Amino acid sequence: MMRSPSTQSQQTAIAITVLCTIIILLDLPQELQTNDSDN
Repeated sequence: MMRSPSTQSQQTAIAITVLCTIIILLDLPQELQTNDSDN
């Protein structure tokens, strides 16, 4: 178990975290822009 390469698991976790962060960062400005556009 110790020798098992957990690089893939780490990379997957990092990828999910990065994707979530990017989605959140992109989602926040979109909400602000939507409010401006509606008004």
